[in-house]
Amino acid sequence: MNKPYIDAAERNKEAIFKVMKPFLHEGETLLEIGSGTGQHGVYCCERLPHLQWQATELECNIPGIRQWIADSNARNMLDPLVLDVTSYNWCQSYYDFVFTSNTVHYMSWSDVACMFAGVSSMLTDSRLFFIYGPFHRSGLPATIGNKRLDEWLQIQSPEFRIRSIDELEDLGGEFDFRLKHTFLMPANNYILVFCCR
Repeated sequence: MNKPYIDAAERNKEAIFKVMKPFLHEGETLLEIGSGTGQHGVYCCERLPHLQWQATELECNIPGIRQWIADSNARNMLDPLVLDVTSYNWCQSYYDFVFTSNTVHYMSWSDVACMFAGVSSMLTDSRLFFIYGPFHRSGLPATIGNKRLDEWLQIQSPEFRIRSIDELEDLGGEFDFRLKHTFLMPANNYILVFCCR
């Protein structure tokens, strides 16, 4: 079996790491929701040996993440877990941080709400929830590229679309989160940093 590879993850991993690194020194455990291939986790873990990184994915993607871990020096990246944010009581542990990359636009709005609900019950006090991906501002696409991506997503499923930062901020408030930082990233993406109130 060839090791899975996502070119976009390889391109954006360093930029994501640079934004998150100052925050991640303040804690010891991180849960990643929707780890994909595991490329982001491996890259971060090799540079932050103090951090225990728990990758999660749907069952079909777990073997690929294990390959990435086995081929790396990331001994602090834990064996990946199967996780579906819509499953009942999926939060079994507490973490200092939660990170998810390029997942929100592939979820229905009710699934996004399930994710916020789960994360709110598993973060330790005053810790952070990082969301990376493309987002609209005030409901409007930032670029023509994002508009085209949004149109493509809605062809795949009427439940999928690029979310607005404003609506995510409002949703976070329902689960006692406050949007603390908004970082503009390359290729018209953002990192949103939510903290517990």
